[in-house]
Amino acid sequence: MRLLTLTLACAAATSSLLVAPAANAYPNCAAARAAGAAPLYAGQPGYSAKLDRDGDGIACETGGGSVSGSVSGGGGLPLYGSAPAQAGPATSGTGYTTVVRWTGANCIDITAPSGSAGTLQTGSHCGGQATLFSSGVGDQMIGADPAIGDASSLSCEILTGRLMDSGTAGDGRDVNCLTRPSALS
Repeated sequence: MRLLTLTLACAAATSSLLVAPAANAYPNCAAARAAGAAPLYAGQPGYSAKLDRDGDGIACETGGGSVSGSVSGGGGLPLYGSAPAQAGPATSGTGYTTVVRWTGANCIDITAPSGSAGTLQTGSHCGGQATLFSSGVGDQMIGADPAIGDASSLSCEILTGRLMDSGTAGDGRDVNCLTRPSALS
C-alpha cells in the first residue's frame, strides 16, 4: 500500500510539472506581443512549444517586433536566463556596445555576457549584424565571441574603436572581442 501511495504521489507531482509551463503560456503570439513579452525564449515564463512554429527555441519571433536578429540556444538546447542583451541607447559611459558583422550566412552563434550577473551565454543571431550591450561592472566580461560557422567573413568591434578583430572563412583566426574593461585601458 505504501508503494502504491508513493507511486501515485510521484505521478501526480510529475504530471503537474509537465503541465505547469503550458498553463502559464500565452494563448497566442498576439497576446505575447500585446504584453510586450515577444519574442519568447525556451525556459522563460510564457513560452510554449505550441507557439514556436519552427522549433528553434524562440516563439513569436516574427511579426510586430523591431529586433533585427533572433537569439536562441545553440544545438537545439533551450535557452535559460536572458538572451545576450541587444544594444540600447548609449548612456553616460556606464556600458560597452559591441557590434558583430558577418557575410555569407544568415545566422551565426555569438557568445556574450548576459544579464546583470554578466554570465556568458551563446545565442544564434541572424541578419548579418548584431549589436550587443554589456555593463562591464567589476571583473565581468564585456564584448562578444562570435563563431564564424558558415559565414564567409566576420568582424567584431567594441565601440568606438576600443577593440576590433576580423577574419574570413579558412584563415585560421579565432575572431574574438570578449575581454574585461580593465584590459581596454
